[in-house]
Amino acid sequence: MNILRLVRPTYSMLKTEIRTKLLSNNNILNTNKKELKETDIFVASYPRSGNTWTRLLLSDVMLQVLGFETDVKLPIVLGKISPDNTIDLISEIEPKVLELPFRLIKTHERYDGIRGYKAIHIFRNPADSLTSEFQLKKRKNPEYLADFYSDPDVFAGFMCPCGQPI
Repeated sequence: MNILRLVRPTYSMLKTEIRTKLLSNNNILNTNKKELKETDIFVASYPRSGNTWTRLLLSDVMLQVLGFETDVKLPIVLGKISPDNTIDLISEIEPKVLELPFRLIKTHERYDGIRGYKAIHIFRNPADSLTSEFQLKKRKNPEYLADFYSDPDVFAGFMCPCGQPI
């Protein structure tokens, strides 16, 4: 058996799986179309690329513009300032934040999913993103490290952007 086949899916396999994911109901434009405004700005990135950190910094500035005193901890929950489209409801943004002429919305959508809207795209070295993802999984599940080295399916699932073993 060729080990490269386990960790390197063919382009057509990835294209089909990614297209299926993008066209699913998790797509922002499919699930939140009614909630979106022309002035919305998406903070978009591949997972583990600094999106949440960037949102924290921008949310701090937004709150200061609105007259809030900020500190290490924000006075309003982050999801109510700059919602994550996969967890938070866009409709539950703090009313005071709505006084700004725009809303920041976190996403991991590809460009196609947010076409037509303003976006801040965050890029990080892919090796750093993968290392960060690996460290996160290892912290959440210490047994993951043993599985990662001994089970080719775990390694393949980690390397495949779809998260599924080949």
